[in-house]
This record gives sequence, structure tokens and C-alpha cells, in this order.
Amino acid sequence: MKKILVPCDFSATAMEAFKFALTLAGQSRGEVHVLHMIDTAVLTGSASLAYSYSFTSKTIKDLEARADTLFKAMEEAYATPNTPVRYSKKMGSLIAGVQQYTREQAIDLIVMGTQGHNQFGVGSNTGKVVRHVPVPVLTIRKEPTDQIKKIVVPVSVGAEEGFYEQLIKLQQFFEASLELLWVNTPRTFRKDSDVKADLTQFAQKGNLTNYTINIRSDFSAEHGIYAFAKEIDADLIAMGTHAWKGITYLLAGSVAEDMVNHIDFPIWTFGLSTVNEPVT
Repeated sequence: MKKILVPCDFSATAMEAFKFALTLAGQSRGEVHVLHMIDTAVLTGSASLAYSYSFTSKTIKDLEARADTLFKAMEEAYATPNTPVRYSKKMGSLIAGVQQYTREQAIDLIVMGTQGHNQFGVGSNTGKVVRHVPVPVLTIRKEPTDQIKKIVVPVSVGAEEGFYEQLIKLQQFFEASLELLWVNTPRTFRKDSDVKADLTQFAQKGNLTNYTINIRSDFSAEHGIYAFAKEIDADLIAMGTHAWKGITYLLAGSVAEDMVNHIDFPIWTFGLSTVNEPVT
């Protein structure tokens, strides 16, 4: 976690993400990159936005000046002298901008605030970032605990070595335990003995240590994961984001995005299948 990127829209949750990124960078002796994207949809007067602007050079200069003012306020309010922070502003869509910046700057981790919604099934830019970037993404809605000691890992029976590698790095960084979890739902119900055998194999394949195996039942994977995390007073949920191109998760893809978008809990996600997937 030497290079940490914070996509920033200057919202309250973005400030929490910035503060947490500073904490992580301080622990890893790394640096924080703050990126503000000036969305061209705003500049072209998209009808879906509450406020629209004419596409003029003055508009651009005004938006850039506003960003610089808010960057300065962030620096004065939260930055620490021993952690380098780089502030950048660029034009374009958030998803493509974050993807390009991550690649060009060799970012190791993205920390991102999310507003969340009251119901599952509503998409967001945060969910799209989770799906389209080739590095781990840690999303938060409020300031997480400084001591991350219990990490819930919802899994099925397999994973690529790349996911194991990233998960072990995460565990070692926080010196945390892994709480492996299978959620039985009406569509995915399996015998406990079969699940325990598969999760044991999962852990052995990845050479995981300091872990427990857990099985719960719920009407949906999302609610089951969240309920379990609350039950054991976990500090973080770690998930894969895709169920294709080799990562054999059943609790993945849209489940991870729904959880990122809609629950009040820190979530770390990673998916190898996005590495070569362009975003337009």
C-alpha cells in the first residue's frame, strides 16, 4: 500500500476516505494521490444532472479554481507532514479517469467514499470503479476503526492465485484474522459438511493462516454477509468482484457491487478479470 488513490468529489464520505488513506499511508510509509474528475457530462449540460453549465473556457477555469480551493482546505484540515499527498484534477468521466490514473501512476490501492442507498439493486459510480479497476478498492461510508482485526471473506470453492496474494497482503498489513464465510440461500443451499470441506480446500490452496470457517443461512447473500459481519463485530469485508475469467466465486460480481453501494460497512474488493477491460 505504497501508492493510495482517493477519487474525490469533496463529499463528506470522500473526506473520510481521504483521512483513512492518510492513516494507511502513514502505516506503510507510502503516499496518497487525490484525484478530482471534472465530468464532461456536466460541461455539456447533461439533462440528468440537477445543474448544467455551458461548455466554455471560463466554466472550466471556474471548476478548476474551485477544485484547487477545496484541495487547499483538505490539506489544511487533514494532511500530516510525514505523508506525501499529490493533488490532481482532470477532465473526463470518473471511471475512465480513475482507470487511467491507476495505470499511469502504478497505484496499489484505491480508497473511495460511497454514499450508499436504502435498497439493493441501485448502481453507482463507486460500484463501477470496483468492477473496472485492476487493483484492490476499499470503500467506506464513514470513518472505519483504526484497528482492523477481523476480516470477513465471503467465498465459494476456488480463487485465482492473484486474489490469494492480495488477500494475504491485506491480512498481513493489518495483522488480522480471516473469517471465511459461506451463506446458504434458497438458491445456493448446500450441506454443511460439503461446505466445510470446500472452504478448507479453499484455504489450503491459498496457504491461508489464522482463519475460521463459518456457515450462515439467509434469504440473500448480501444480507447474510452483512448480518454475519455485524454478528462477529468484524472490521472489514473482503470480496472478489467477478465470477468469470477464472475466478470461481459464486458470491461475487453484482453481489460485491450491491454491498459496496448499499451497506454501511468498509468493503475491500479485488477482481483480476478487469485488468485488460477498457472503460469508455
